[in-house]
Amino acid sequence: MKNIAKVGIMGGTFDPIHIGHLIIANEVIDTFKLDKIIFIPTGVPAHKQDINLINTVDRYTMTELAILDNPNFLIDDIEIKREGLSYTYDTILTLREKYEDIYFIVGYDSILSILTWYKGQKLLRLCKFIVVSRPNLNTDSIKKQIKHLRKNYNADIFSIENVGFDISSTNIRNRVFANKSIKYMVPKNVCEYIYKNELYANKLTLDKTEIEKTYSLVKSKLSAKRYAHTRGVVDMGLRLAKMHAVDMNKVFLGCIFHDYAKEVTDYSKYNIEFDEFEQKNPHLWHGKIAAEIIKDLYNITDEEILNSIRYHTTGRCDMSDVEKVVYLADMIEYGRGMSEELDELREICYSDLNKGMYYGLKLTKYFVEDLKKREVHPKLDSIMEQYKKYI
Repeated sequence: MKNIAKVGIMGGTFDPIHIGHLIIANEVIDTFKLDKIIFIPTGVPAHKQDINLINTVDRYTMTELAILDNPNFLIDDIEIKREGLSYTYDTILTLREKYEDIYFIVGYDSILSILTWYKGQKLLRLCKFIVVSRPNLNTDSIKKQIKHLRKNYNADIFSIENVGFDISSTNIRNRVFANKSIKYMVPKNVCEYIYKNELYANKLTLDKTEIEKTYSLVKSKLSAKRYAHTRGVVDMGLRLAKMHAVDMNKVFLGCIFHDYAKEVTDYSKYNIEFDEFEQKNPHLWHGKIAAEIIKDLYNITDEEILNSIRYHTTGRCDMSDVEKVVYLADMIEYGRGMSEELDELREICYSDLNKGMYYGLKLTKYFVEDLKKREVHPKLDSIMEQYKKYI
């Protein structure tokens, strides 16, 4: 016998669930006099196959924690138990075996694209819909779409406007990655779960065995002194990456391989272009050589990583944050010494990468021209000019 409860279905990746979801659910249950809201974390969403979700256990657990204090909120694992892609049509069809009166809660973007969903037209006849729009949203296109669906597909659609806050799961993930607070954006117990399990954190996630293999490989190619410097660059690079929310996996690879070709003598198989200044200064070649070697031998194709290796000796205009971190880590790792100038530069780099780039380039110019009495790369001044605005 069917349960005749009037239920709202709130599906989503919930990666993570946040206060906005709960406010919407609470407003919907009050406005439409529903008996329960059932939260359904998706398994592998058909329309979001290309996104990187954390595992289903964590997403389910966070959702469960978020609704603990509300007896009108329930959770169902129907989609995460299902093998393969999750289709809303299949979920609602199964839920109809338990509930007669189903209200499927969707956002404005979903209702606009619903006809492109798997069995979208049939889905419109399976249940009622409640369309929720966020504050400060132009709802003209939504109203037009609802009118169209009602008229042409006999859809039973309700709407509710200006619900919740402008909070997104993406913003929460980015804040955690950047070591910023998410207090009041998610329930307290969800916040604690995220930090306890280091979800969304900027951390080195490369396989530990592969990391050790990489260390051994690089060690076999370098002298003891050069390898010690490389390990120092890795340590400093990861420290800067953590401070400035820069991808630690990319920084690790850029740092560990930055001097990989420092002692390589045979690179004839690679077609590498050196500018006029570089041709006269072979000590600058190893960055570009190393980038080609690791691309060829180890299938590292990410241009951000490769560029951090290519240009760690000279820098360049419009460097990515990964490039900046590798460039500066090479300059300020503790094996370089504890001079007053380096200590000051380290402190600057800890607080501001762009400001660190300016003073790092300035220090390089002083060291090469004034102390070594040699020429700096002609492009150094133009690179410095780009970072001057940050001082």
